[in-house]
Amino acid sequence: MPELTRRDFLKTSAGIAGSAAGVTAVGRLATREIPAFAQTAPNGVATVDGSGIAGRLAQWTSAQVLAAGPPPTYTDAVYYGADNTGVTDSTTAINAALTAAGPIGIVYLHGGVYRVSGTIALGYGQTLLGAGHYETWVYTTAPTGDVFTLNTGSTIKGMFVYGANTTATAGGTLSGTGQTIATGTLANGWPSSGTGTIALTNGSWTTITWTGATAASLTGCTGSGAFSAGAVINVRSANYAINDLTASVITIDDLWIMNMYNGLRLTGVDVLFTNSWVYNVVNYSVVVAGTNSAPFLDNVTLAWSTGNKPLAHMEVQACGNLVMVDCQCIQGTYGMDISPTGSGVFSLYCSNSFFDSCVAAGLNIQPGANVVRCKFDQCWFCSAVNGVVMNNTSIAGLDFDNCEISNNSANGFLVTAAADWSVTHSRAAGNATAGISVAASPTTMKFHISDCQIGAVNPGFGANATGIVVASGTYGSYTIVDNDLLNNTKAMSDAGTATNGKIVAGNSGLSVAPLPMIATPAAVGTTETVAYQMSLPANSLLVGTTIRVVAHGIASAAGPTVLPRLRIGTAGTTSDTQVCATTAAAITSGTGWAVEAYITIRSLGSGGTALGNIKITGDNLLTAMRASAQTATVPVNTAVANFLSFTLRGGGNGIAITVVNAFAEVVRQ
Repeated sequence: MPELTRRDFLKTSAGIAGSAAGVTAVGRLATREIPAFAQTAPNGVATVDGSGIAGRLAQWTSAQVLAAGPPPTYTDAVYYGADNTGVTDSTTAINAALTAAGPIGIVYLHGGVYRVSGTIALGYGQTLLGAGHYETWVYTTAPTGDVFTLNTGSTIKGMFVYGANTTATAGGTLSGTGQTIATGTLANGWPSSGTGTIALTNGSWTTITWTGATAASLTGCTGSGAFSAGAVINVRSANYAINDLTASVITIDDLWIMNMYNGLRLTGVDVLFTNSWVYNVVNYSVVVAGTNSAPFLDNVTLAWSTGNKPLAHMEVQACGNLVMVDCQCIQGTYGMDISPTGSGVFSLYCSNSFFDSCVAAGLNIQPGANVVRCKFDQCWFCSAVNGVVMNNTSIAGLDFDNCEISNNSANGFLVTAAADWSVTHSRAAGNATAGISVAASPTTMKFHISDCQIGAVNPGFGANATGIVVASGTYGSYTIVDNDLLNNTKAMSDAGTATNGKIVAGNSGLSVAPLPMIATPAAVGTTETVAYQMSLPANSLLVGTTIRVVAHGIASAAGPTVLPRLRIGTAGTTSDTQVCATTAAAITSGTGWAVEAYITIRSLGSGGTALGNIKITGDNLLTAMRASAQTATVPVNTAVANFLSFTLRGGGNGIAITVVNAFAEVVRQ
C-alpha cells in the first residue's frame, strides 16, 4: 500500500514543482460565501467549461493545490489517478485509494475539484480528508445513487460536495450530463414563449408542463409532458450526498453540501455531524431514520435560498436519541418534520436552534408511531404558517421551554392531537390566529402552559388575535397558570372541560376589575337601585369563571323588607338581565343584613350563558333565610363588555337602606 509521509510527498515532482515555483499554499477564501463557480455558471450549475469549474480552476494549477500539503501520514488519491482539475472522472481513482489505504486508513484529497459519477465507499474506520470546504470540491454528475457511503468508524471531513440540482430562471439555460429533472415547473418570470431553453444530455423528466412556450431543447432525453409557467424545475443530482448505511461511530465535519437531491441519511449509532452547511437540496437536508440511531448535530446550518423549498430540512422518522445544538433550519417547507415510523422517535433534544421562515411550519409532527421524551429548549419557531404543529395522539412528554413562537400567519402552536405536552417560560406574539390553539384529541390529553408571555412585545412582534384558545371538548386534565396574556386582541377562549380537572388561574389580562362602591340613596322605597357593580371586559370571561359578590348593610323602617338581585348586561342599570334574586326578606328595623351571590359562566360568545344564586341573612330576620332557587341559565354575550350589578329594593314605611360595604372576587377562573 503506497503510504507517504509529508517529507516523501515533497520529494515528488508535483511537490518540487510547487516549491520551485515559489507557490504558497492555497488558503481559505477571504470571505465565507458560495464558491465563485456556483455564482457564475449558468443558473448556478457547475459545468465543466470556461464558465464553471474549469474557469475557477484557472487559479489552481496542480502544483498550487498540491503544495497546500497533506497530513503527516496518508494515502494520496492523486497517486491513484484522481484528477483535481475536474476534467476527468475520479470515482474509480478515489475508491482505489480507499482500497489501498485499508481499514483505519486515511485518504487525502488535495485542494481542487474532483468530478465523480458514482459512489465513493469508505471502509471500516477509514477517513476521507479534504483540505477544507473551500479548497476541496467534489462535484457529482450522477442522477441517482449516493455520493459517499460510510462504514463503522468512518470520518469524512473538509470538503465541498456539489451537485447539479438547480432552479431555472428567466432566460437561462440548464446544462449538464446524466441528470434527471424531478417533478416541478418553471420559475415565475420564465418567458411564456420563445427565448428560454432547457438543454440536457441523456436526462429524463416526468409530468412537467410549460404552457405557451415552444423553445425546449431536450437532447437525447426521454420523457413526456410540456413545461408549465409559474413554478420551478429542479435538475436532480444523485440521491444522498452522504449515507451512513446504519454504520456507527461516524464523524462528519467541515462539509458544505449544495444542490443535491438529498443531503444526509443518518441511521447509525453515535453519528457526529458538526460545523457544516447543507444548502439548496430538493427533498430532505438530513434524514434520521434508524430505530436505534443516535445522531449529534452541532453548529449545522440547513438552508435554502430561492425557488421551491425542500420538503423538510430535518426529516426525523425514527431514532433512539437525537441531539441538535446551535443549529439552523431556514426556509424549508418544514424546518423539522417528525414523521414517526416503526417504534417511533425517542429522546429528541434540541437546544438553542432556529426553525425560521418555513413555508408550512417550523416543526411539524405527523400522525404515526410514538413521539416520546422530546424537548426543545431556547428554540425559535417563527415566520411560517404555524410555528409548531402537533398532530399525533402518541405524543407523550413533549416539552417546550424558553422558546420564541412568533410572527406566524396562523398559529404559534397548533395542537390538533397529542397525549401529553407542555409549554413553559416561552413567548408567543404576532400570530394572526392564536398564540396557542388546542383541540381535544384524544379526550385523555393533558397539557400544561405556564409562565409564558403570550402577547405583543415592544419592540418586537405585535398582538396575537387570541392569546390561548382551548376548543370545546373533553380533555384529561390541563393547567393554564401564571401567564401574561396582556396586549392581545383577545386574551383567552377556554371552552374545554376536563375529566380529571383543570386549573386556569393567575393569568394577567383576564382579570375583572371592580368599580368603586356606588353611593346608595339614604332612602330606598320600592324602586330597585344599583348598589354595587363591577366591569367585565370583552372576552375576559372563560367557561367556568365564577364571581362571588358580598354586601353588608342595615335597614330601618316600619316593617322593613330587603330584596336583593344580581344582574348582568351591557347597560350597567336595572334594565340588564336578572341572573338571580330572593324574595323580599323582612327584618327588624335597624338591624343588619348580609347578601352573598355567585355567578358562573357556562358558555361563551354572543350566545353565552350564565347561572347564578343568591341568599340574604340578617341579625333578626323575621322569616327564615331567603335564597334563590335558580336552575335555568340566562343569556350573556361574553364577546362584549358587561357589567355585573348588585341591586336592592326596599319595602316598608320610610324605608332607609344603607350599604356598609361590598366587594366582589373571582373565585374560579
